[in-house]
Amino acid sequence: MMEQARENSSKGSESADSVGNDGAQVSFLSQKHVSCIHALNTLRSLFRSTTIGGAMSALVGTAFLSAFEGFSSRIFPVKNSSMMLFAILLDRSFGVKRARDAAEARQSLTGREFFTRFPALYPFLLRSLGDAAETATQRGGRTSESLLPMLLLLSHLSTSPLDAVDSPYCMSLFEPALQRLCNW
Repeated sequence: MMEQARENSSKGSESADSVGNDGAQVSFLSQKHVSCIHALNTLRSLFRSTTIGGAMSALVGTAFLSAFEGFSSRIFPVKNSSMMLFAILLDRSFGVKRARDAAEARQSLTGREFFTRFPALYPFLLRSLGDAAETATQRGGRTSESLLPMLLLLSHLSTSPLDAVDSPYCMSLFEPALQRLCNW
């Protein structure tokens, strides 16, 4: 089911071919977009479920990848379903904010702990942030839509005193791309 959702979310990133006679952009949902939306919404329901959500914890990393792929879609309902899945995955990974004071309620994990749980996300985020920094440089500051969710995810991660440059999940490797992005 996870593989089908990932395939459908990447298929949903293709644009709809529809321009009206008056030149106005009209967006029609093709069957592949509808399938993608249903797959993302099904994943969201599965992860939100209290009865089977815990059993799905091993698949959180793959579901994050599906959500990130959906953010690059030109179709709004695909982006919307990806964002709703992403929100559930953040809650599942970091917990729900319970306190009123934002500083007191900050739910976070160390980068080492998070990427040990979801190892496929480390190279994906590292590569995607590097690509986003390169794109921002070439486009004069414009980046992809998936950058904000990636930054939101990274904002929940903290460095570990055990981190070293030769660590398999070193958070300092994100710094060059983040610094290039901050220059824009």
